[in-house]
Amino acid sequence: MILHFHYSPIENSGEIRRIRNIDEEISNIFRKEQKLEVEFYWLKLLKYVIKEGKFKLSPNNKKIYIPRIPFFGSLDNIWTSFIIYILCFIYKPNFVIGEYSTCSKSLRFLKKSHKRKIIIDIHGASPEEYEYSNHNNPNNLFLRQLTKQELDSTTKADYIICQSDEMKRHLIKKYNADKDKIVVYRCGVDTNKFKISHDIRKRLRNDMGIGEKTTVFVYSGGMHKWQKIEDSLKIFKEYQAINPDSKFLILTRDVDVLESIISELNLQDIKENIITRSLTFEEVPDYLNVADVAFLLRDNVIMNAVASPTKLAEYMACGLPIISGEVSRCWLTNEGQKFIFEYPKMTIENLDEFVKSSNNKQISEYAVNNLSLEFDKKTINNFFKRNLI
Repeated sequence: MILHFHYSPIENSGEIRRIRNIDEEISNIFRKEQKLEVEFYWLKLLKYVIKEGKFKLSPNNKKIYIPRIPFFGSLDNIWTSFIIYILCFIYKPNFVIGEYSTCSKSLRFLKKSHKRKIIIDIHGASPEEYEYSNHNNPNNLFLRQLTKQELDSTTKADYIICQSDEMKRHLIKKYNADKDKIVVYRCGVDTNKFKISHDIRKRLRNDMGIGEKTTVFVYSGGMHKWQKIEDSLKIFKEYQAINPDSKFLILTRDVDVLESIISELNLQDIKENIITRSLTFEEVPDYLNVADVAFLLRDNVIMNAVASPTKLAEYMACGLPIISGEVSRCWLTNEGQKFIFEYPKMTIENLDEFVKSSNNKQISEYAVNNLSLEFDKKTINNFFKRNLI
């Protein structure tokens, strides 16, 4: 049996797409194994989980829903670890896969079975993320607990799945992790869905009243502070002063938050050139084709450096050059860096020349060869077949 646990109750979240892909890959490698899926969710989401949040990573999974008692720090870790330990005692799985930076307390007990293989998925630097979010008033005890959890996870697991080459380097440097037991799985883009389409571009631009020569910027995502939509809006305003024939297409579910941000920044003068769409995930690839260049701004901190942004792969698969910062050097190879407009190192006055000289087909091909789901599939399959079969 394969026991796969996670902490994501929202079916269409980016986290679930990654978790579902990993579930599929491991299941394909070990086809004879039955699957038990365990979802931990916060009690405040109980009503949502019961009414709307019933889903499975795979139709063939048996699934158990477990509430997380609203304790902080190590107490929640003890609770979730206890549940995993009990389930392993009952079902005796051969493989346990999960986010052990949260559930690390059970590792030493699960390791007693020499047959059981423990695979952890670390898709974020938890201590550094906490420091970034709470830099004004960090709880040092909680920070030490997070670091201890990550240390236990990294050193005791049999194999580690992480989201980027930079994350792999981070784990090796910080925790002296064994590089041979780490596989990089970016949860790349589905290039059958995200791809260049000149016909869709022409049709949607026509429907939206956008001229053929109009320069269109795009941002796709939420309105959290770390996503730096404010900076993207300010850059667009700066560009608008140079080239009034330009639009900013923002694809977000947080339309009300966006309106508040525009008001707070006093950007009413460019509002008529901002186009907002609230789309389903399936609609996003079409609208990315409307654009000429995309925004993906992040602070240059460890939390972002070790990331492998899904939007990076989606933008590039659609042939879009990207406005980003110094941190983008951690996301791409040297070959991929030529598709990044590194702001503020590069100035807005040079943006038109950069966009016009960008080869959309080459950008898309780079995504296929380096950031695609197919690339990830080959990597993870080769790794586990080499180590476990």
